[in-house]
Amino acid sequence: PGACRRGAGDAAQRDVVEEAAAAARNVVYALLGRRGREQEDRIDVVLLTSASAATHLMDMLPKDVRDRLIHEAEAACIGPVTAEAARSLGFRVCAVARNHTVDGLVESLEEVRAHG
Repeated sequence: PGACRRGAGDAAQRDVVEEAAAAARNVVYALLGRRGREQEDRIDVVLLTSASAATHLMDMLPKDVRDRLIHEAEAACIGPVTAEAARSLGFRVCAVARNHTVDGLVESLEEVRAHG
C-alpha cells in the first residue's frame, strides 16, 4: 500500500513530465524572448517553487533526464530553503526570489537574464 508500481503508469507519468517540461520551456522562452529552433532541445532553467517540489521532481524523473537537468539546467528558486535543496540535488542556482512568490520567482529570473 502506498508504494509506486512500475509499469504502464510509468510511461504515462513520463509523458506528463515531458509535456510539462515542454510547456515550462515555452513559458521561459516567451518570458526571455528566446524563441528558436536551436534551443528547443535544451533545458536552460528549472523553476522550483519548494524544496519538496525539487526533491519530488528528481525522484520521479528517469536517471537520464535527471542527469540532463543537472548538466544542462540552472535552477531558479522561490526562496533560500528551496535554493539549498536544489544545490544539494546538484543544481547550479542562478536566481533566488527576494519576494517568495511565483511572481517574485519570475522577476528574479528576468533580472538575472537581463543582467547576465
